[in-house]
Amino acid sequence: MSEPECAGSDRAESIVVGVGATAAATASDIAAGFASVARPKWTVVAVATLNRKHSAVEAFACSLSVPMSVWTAAELASVFVPTPSSLVDDAVGTPSVAEAAAVLGSGGGTLILGKTKVGPVTIAVARAALPEE
Repeated sequence: MSEPECAGSDRAESIVVGVGATAAATASDIAAGFASVARPKWTVVAVATLNRKHSAVEAFACSLSVPMSVWTAAELASVFVPTPSSLVDDAVGTPSVAEAAAVLGSGGGTLILGKTKVGPVTIAVARAALPEE
């Protein structure tokens, strides 16, 4: 007889990584930023970002063999986030890149790690929304 699955089980949690980055950021910078916040039970299922200058983010997603979604500033600006930034808004036209991209990329999943700046990148994580059955 098998044990029931509980909230505290060792089951992996599917996540989407939202990434904001400076123009100078590399895929290695993004990987290091994510590694600094990653948790053992997380399984990255996608990466999401703003639809400009995203080649480093694309390389990061490719290194994980996961799809990447890109969002316009207007789409990102439509998402309520806990820590909007007027500096980011002035620079790219949306008060959030990493957090909003994580939420949109996850299909409306819950933000489980707010934006965390690591050098030239900002990382946020959302739980991937479960498909309706």
